[in-house]
Amino acid sequence: GQYPNKHYKTESDTEDGQLVEQYATNINEGLIKLGNRERLKEYARARLNECGWRESMRQACIETMNSKGGNCTLDELVHSTTHKGIDQMPQSVKVDLLIHLVNLVPNKKEPKPKQESKLYHNF
Repeated sequence: GQYPNKHYKTESDTEDGQLVEQYATNINEGLIKLGNRERLKEYARARLNECGWRESMRQACIETMNSKGGNCTLDELVHSTTHKGIDQMPQSVKVDLLIHLVNLVPNKKEPKPKQESKLYHNF
């Protein structure tokens, strides 16, 4: 979640982070186990091309490189375009990719949070 002060995290924020990490690990293992990771990447690539997002990000990278006189590291490009890329991705594509992901991952028992997590309220 968003923190009023990004340097301050509560105990439940740390637990949420650990829960998210466990979910991510379970999802990645499930995708790899069934060979669906590459299928998901190809599907995401196609959807992002269809909506023009990849071209928009390509232009953002070109603008960043031009503003730095052509001398730009990959880290600088990633740093300058990450938030823009997340913000510009259409909500419909995010939802579609999430649904596709859920359909590709085997139903594995999910880790249980120690208490009701704020994580569930963000969706």
